Amino acid sequence: MDDHGRIFAVLAGKPLDPTYDEAATGVLDMILQAQKTANFNPRLIKHRRGHFPALLFGISHGNGQPSPKRLKVGKHAALVDSLLRSSDLVRLASYADGEPFSQAAASALKRALLCT
Repeated sequence: MDDHGRIFAVLAGKPLDPTYDEAATGVLDMILQAQKTANFNPRLIKHRRGHFPALLFGISHGNGQPSPKRLKVGKHAALVDSLLRSSDLVRLASYADGEPFSQAAASALKRALLCT
């Protein structure tokens, strides 16, 4: 909770599976490596959410937009693609979505993504 008593994070547990910790460590390593090598513009480092690198990507619809649009990541497209292709990141996201995700499924997904 913050100084005003607002909840800003909840620790919701994790699967009872040691490979989940390995996936979390893999994602952390990828993010830390990206931070070192991405050469972020200063405006992507200091912004209203804090003082850390942040990229917007995905679909946006708001702020007066008449229709949904895919956000452009410019020179960081390869970085975003590599993060999204990570079976470790997919593993973490699937748990957050409440979906079971086996290591075999992660490996199959990684093989499929790398073939496209």
